Amino acid sequence: MNLGAQKSQNYKVQKMNFIMRVLRFFNVKEMKPVIQYNENETLDLLNEIRIAKNEWISSNVNFEYAEEMEMIDYYTYKIKACQTRYEYLIRKAKEKGIKVDLIEKTSVDQLNFGNFS
Repeated sequence: MNLGAQKSQNYKVQKMNFIMRVLRFFNVKEMKPVIQYNENETLDLLNEIRIAKNEWISSNVNFEYAEEMEMIDYYTYKIKACQTRYEYLIRKAKEKGIKVDLIEKTSVDQLNFGNFS
């Protein structure tokens, strides 16, 4: 173990000992972690989850209508990428302590695919 890591470990132990003495002094029995997050960050994350879900649904729909082999391959990879992004965002929300209930089920009619005329 190098000297810097050992000093860092000693500092952490000293810090924890100090915190424990202070808690005993104030007779604190249990220390619960305080989760703090910005409301805007939460809303942004929930919006990103909604967008990722819509992209995933859109990719699935486009895959169903793909006729050329190259487009089938493209949408296969895009579906997997969208799924991975969606799962990542859900995991991030859980890590921040945000309860993510099932985000409203979005039907294909509600998606904005742009103007195809």
